[in-house]
Amino acid sequence: MPELKTPDSLETQSCQVILSVLYQLNLNHENNVAMSSERRQFILDCLQPSLRQRLISMITYSLNQDLNVTCKLLDYLFDSGIPHLDLITRRFSSFYFPADQVPTVYRLLSRGDPTSLEKLCIGIHLDHSEEGDWEDEEKETICWYSGVKRKEESVSKVLVYNSYFYPTLEKMKKLRHVVLHGVCDNQALSIIGQSCNLLQYLDITGSSDVTDVGIQNLVFPPAIQKAGRVNLVNTRARTNPSMKHICTVLARDTGVDVTGCIILLQFCPRQWI
Repeated sequence: MPELKTPDSLETQSCQVILSVLYQLNLNHENNVAMSSERRQFILDCLQPSLRQRLISMITYSLNQDLNVTCKLLDYLFDSGIPHLDLITRRFSSFYFPADQVPTVYRLLSRGDPTSLEKLCIGIHLDHSEEGDWEDEEKETICWYSGVKRKEESVSKVLVYNSYFYPTLEKMKKLRHVVLHGVCDNQALSIIGQSCNLLQYLDITGSSDVTDVGIQNLVFPPAIQKAGRVNLVNTRARTNPSMKHICTVLARDTGVDVTGCIILLQFCPRQWI
């Protein structure tokens, strides 16, 4: 005799109905900006943050929609009361989007005013084919630690997009768990180091725009950096408040070299790299 399947709770069934309605409304009124804004405000006023967080988790974890559809659904629910946004984890796999769609996610974050966000996970495809053949005449450098090749004086799309994201990132002062696969850079690390005093976990895997300078920005406040070259022997040098809590930094396939690793090991004794 087959085992009886436990029925979904009333709350789960209600969430599924709400998502179905939102999805249909989004399809039927996709270009009606005024109606979408009114609908968003109505949902934010009527649903408690805890229920909206559950709906967001269902959208990002269960639904297998493309990024544009996902962000449109999330826009109805995401505001300053939401603590978690994970755009990577899926039920059966991980989700990564093309670099050209980074602005779509940044617009969602900017509109939501994520001052209460504690967990943020986003990532792009780590595909270097668009950057051209590595055998071009431009000079290349190879990271000693990761073996990643980089073209000197090249400006990635991510750097351009991130310049519009910095003001939003500065508002995320409660971040504890941050995953930025392929989308982090040195300036973003500077903001995270100065603003996210509760940070415990940082994963910047595949962010080729991050170098040893970025690790220095993460660890030390601007006053120490402006004083000149950081003395790696002086273990009493003042660090950012976030370095008191951080336990894990993952920096695979980045431009971080041996100097960056020494800085992390020397001035952040609680963490694993």
